[in-house]
Amino acid sequence: MIELNVKKLLLMPSGVFRRFLVSYVLILLIPLCTGLISYLTSVNIIKANAFEASDMMLNQSKDVLEHRMKEVEAFARQVALNQNLNYLLSETSPDPAQQNIYGMWKAWRDLAPYSLTNNFMLDFYIYLNDSKIIVSADGAYVRPDDYYELHRLDGWTFERWRDTYLQKAQNRTVLPSHAYSRAGRDMHVITYLQSLTLESAASTKGTLVVHIDENQINSLLRSITDQYGGWAYIVDRDGRSITSLGLDAAQSERPKYASGQYIERDHLIIAALSDYNGWTYVVGLPQHIVMKKAIYIEKITLLLVVPTLLFGLLIALLFAYRNSAPIIALFSSIREHIGQGAYYGKNEYDSLQGNIFSLISQTKAMQDELQQHLPLLREASLKRLVRGEFASVQEASAAMTQTGVELQGEFGYVCIVRIQGYERVDSAETMKELHGARLLIRRMLLQLGRNETVVTDLDSDKLAVLLTYPQEPDERTAGRVESLFDSLARTLKAEFRICAAVSIGGMFRRLADISRSYDEARETLDCAVFAEGGSTRWFRQMIPNANTYYYPIDLELRLMNAVKAGEESEVERLLEQMFTQNFGERSLSAEMAQQLVYELQGTLFKLLEQPVQRSGPEAEQLKAKIESVHHTAHMEQRKERLQQLFLELCHQVIRRKTDGEEELQHNIMEFLHSHYDDADLNLSRIADRLGVPEKTVSQVFKEQTGENLSDYLESIRMKTAGDLLLGSELTIDEIAAKVGYNSAHAFRRAFKRVSGVSPSMYRSSLG
Repeated sequence: MIELNVKKLLLMPSGVFRRFLVSYVLILLIPLCTGLISYLTSVNIIKANAFEASDMMLNQSKDVLEHRMKEVEAFARQVALNQNLNYLLSETSPDPAQQNIYGMWKAWRDLAPYSLTNNFMLDFYIYLNDSKIIVSADGAYVRPDDYYELHRLDGWTFERWRDTYLQKAQNRTVLPSHAYSRAGRDMHVITYLQSLTLESAASTKGTLVVHIDENQINSLLRSITDQYGGWAYIVDRDGRSITSLGLDAAQSERPKYASGQYIERDHLIIAALSDYNGWTYVVGLPQHIVMKKAIYIEKITLLLVVPTLLFGLLIALLFAYRNSAPIIALFSSIREHIGQGAYYGKNEYDSLQGNIFSLISQTKAMQDELQQHLPLLREASLKRLVRGEFASVQEASAAMTQTGVELQGEFGYVCIVRIQGYERVDSAETMKELHGARLLIRRMLLQLGRNETVVTDLDSDKLAVLLTYPQEPDERTAGRVESLFDSLARTLKAEFRICAAVSIGGMFRRLADISRSYDEARETLDCAVFAEGGSTRWFRQMIPNANTYYYPIDLELRLMNAVKAGEESEVERLLEQMFTQNFGERSLSAEMAQQLVYELQGTLFKLLEQPVQRSGPEAEQLKAKIESVHHTAHMEQRKERLQQLFLELCHQVIRRKTDGEEELQHNIMEFLHSHYDDADLNLSRIADRLGVPEKTVSQVFKEQTGENLSDYLESIRMKTAGDLLLGSELTIDEIAAKVGYNSAHAFRRAFKRVSGVSPSMYRSSLG
């Protein structure tokens, strides 16, 4: 409930608040006046129809109960026709060791859903005469006395229960209300008995026992007795009491009446006889209450008009405040952020419209400015891509999509074009020349390479060219690439007197390998600059330097980032790339190979120095394993040990991440279950309370549960609302507020969308 300062509201100068208040007061007065006139007109009719209404309600209750009893009999017929149960009925062995366990399970599987689909039946069970088995909705019992221990009739011995319920032929027998204990829970039940099979009740193979909660029947009569007071009961054709309200429950027989109305000892007796089962429904209403009810209600209504009007005014104040406060707060916030430039109209709505229009215009201007800077963002993203500065492939793909970089596929080459003759850039004129040359080369490359070519500047005299293809390029494609750059170099030299050297890295087969191809192109560039007989050189044409190992600093950084991110496949790929370069394409000496092992051990020690890995027994064990790598005899074994250690660190990161996500999911669910009644609950408030970003909250909850956070919150609210609809007398508006909805209309719409029926229909159909 929102706390309301009435004095503050009354002194509130806002025109928005006053307009809301006047509107609500008018809405309040119109139905009050109309309702008062309607009541005064109808009160006399209510007095005259009191008897007729009670009789109609009694007959309605009778019809409903007959329908529910027909459902029970229909259920008995379905049970009798169940093939799996009939097979069990034919079993004759009482020995528990020889029982048909699978048959009992199949019969239980067929019968269990009935307990979920019919709330009129409290529980039911079937006794099989020959095999001495009881099959119920919660399982099968090979010993009837075990079942009776959990489902006991108060005051009855096991033998009496067995002789009366199980071993006696029954045909649509209904036993009166009796105290009943079910798994320690005390209640009163009415029992329906039917022998199986239906064709011969004299020689039964089994007995169906259905317990009906007495409250289910009494709820039909309670609507009459609660209205006028008095009592009610139902007797069978033999005069035995089935159930009663407001009378001594110990009396087993009660007077029978023919259908009609009687007056006895200042009570109005209304009786209705059932043609279906011969039951008689009797209600006794105090005459003085029935006759004076309308006059009493009239007086109470007049006394309540003034308090109701005052309460309505208070509610109008509350609603006016609640609906005007956000508008005033929004206007104040806009005025605070805009400052002196805020627009002030003739009223708050006009001011909001003007300021929101201004904000939209500013947003559009910012979008236009962002569009102007998009080429710079595109160039920056391409530079990061070729240099391997993205933390993951997903981040690189997202950046390419956002900046509009279109790659034709995940295969291709990275090439570097260097403009020669500008070793020293010491003047503005030289910078202009280089800028013009880069623009010229970029345009020519885009014309010659078409869609497969992406170009970005690396330096004042260098450009990086990214050639991508949807499939792995073959020798013919490599020939076209070389022809492209040879043609570019000849055209530049012949028409513009510009000398350009081109180096082409090795082929990459995924986006993560682009940086490796770029490193190879850089390594090849010096050879291309000083090459004779052509200015284009491939990395594969270089003779590997066997005197040094391949482990550049950027490769180490990418490897460490992959381990810290828990990307196991990326770690394996980078290690495979590094081992291939050093032991597949180079012939390292034993000393160089050992030096490379030391470098990799150093990388592992750097990872252990991270805060999440720094302490604990696992860290000490890993240190010992890292130090023992050089004790391994063969290089292949050292490589395997190093790879295992990198992956072990990666697994630790994944474990910590998973544990953290499970804990976060638990905290989110706990927070939702304790704050679902907050109408202002949203993702931002949840994130602030838990101290994590909104994106993390939403993403982790979706990954851990497979369900959107908003859907889960709605399911909590709808389940709670369903329980309140059935288990309380709260109004729909009160239930809507209790489960976190600002308006009953929004609650009704959400409830109908989830359950398929409106809240009122749900309550009336299942109540």
